[in-house]
Amino acid sequence: MSVLAQERSDSSRHVNVLFLPLHSIQWASSRYRVYYYAERLKSYGISPRILHPNASTLTAKVVYLARIIMSLFWADVVVIQKKIFRRPLAWLIQCLHGLTIFDFDDAIYVYDDVQKRLPDVLRASHHVIVGNAHLERYARQYSSYVTRIPSPVDCERFSPKPTKRSTADVVTIGWIGQGGNQMYLDQLEPVFARLFQLKGNSVRLNVISNKLNEVYAATLPNPVCETETLFIRGSKSQYIMPEDEASIARTFPNSSVLTIEDAGHWVHADKPQEVFQLVTKFVNG
Repeated sequence: MSVLAQERSDSSRHVNVLFLPLHSIQWASSRYRVYYYAERLKSYGISPRILHPNASTLTAKVVYLARIIMSLFWADVVVIQKKIFRRPLAWLIQCLHGLTIFDFDDAIYVYDDVQKRLPDVLRASHHVIVGNAHLERYARQYSSYVTRIPSPVDCERFSPKPTKRSTADVVTIGWIGQGGNQMYLDQLEPVFARLFQLKGNSVRLNVISNKLNEVYAATLPNPVCETETLFIRGSKSQYIMPEDEASIARTFPNSSVLTIEDAGHWVHADKPQEVFQLVTKFVNG
């Protein structure tokens, strides 16, 4: 927020900020660095507008592009969160609105399609916000205006649950991430194996992901749920893929996976009636 405040010398002037996040609120990176804190900016005299991408259809892409162009005339500052636009659109944003801030909290430069373009994006940005010291060192190769802001956690929104059980002697190690990033956790398997061997039940690994992690599963005393279980997925979602069904069957041997057509990850919001019917049928046997 201090970065945005510095962009205008007149603190009494209302500032309009256009946010162009990489993903919708469903994705942790965009959720924690854009969506959760947009409302709080209003108390600083900043009016936020978030345009989350929608690439489901060609029409949606055209509407998204049109909204960006119209919003550029409204905005005083444009904050681009980890999104590398195609060159024509990036050029258009620079031409219509030169005051841009680029934010990234991940090593996106390791990807081949980003590696060649990211330096130009950083050079063209008025300011760069990064999530950690490593990214700051990288960004300073191409920009002199870099601010480090770690991804925040709203302690008013997220707080530890009260527990009746004493956990004073238990150390919990947590990992949160997409299934595609679990390979980085898997590299630590020898470390966890040795740690659990030495410490036993005094160390606990909690993994929050859209895919069962093998390192985590190995720490469970009985990583099998015999209860009859129903999985409902949307045909447009990539959270339960065909290759995941074997892992689901091992952990939930009495399970079934049903697909609702034309629904995304938020299947209950896209097709509420269909979800209701499937759940009712499952519960009633």
